[in-house]
Amino acid sequence: AEQVVKSAKAQVKELEIELKVATGQRRQAQAIIYSISDAVLVTDSFDEVLLANDAAARTLGFDLAAIDRKPLEQVVSDGMV
Repeated sequence: AEQVVKSAKAQVKELEIELKVATGQRRQAQAIIYSISDAVLVTDSFDEVLLANDAAARTLGFDLAAIDRKPLEQVVSDGMV
């Protein structure tokens, strides 16, 4: 039982490290996207909006604060998609 606990703790530690790396990479990607002056909209494979910058919000007419994982067709006005 002690070995199982030790193994589980090691897995938790490894997952924590992976999460920190992924979080850092996401922040870096966000900083790059937000600094681009052209409109940038990032979606996942289900066409849910993951990230967008101010230029995209102005150009496509949506509220940047209200995009969190919404389907693209709900974020962008009709006729734009």
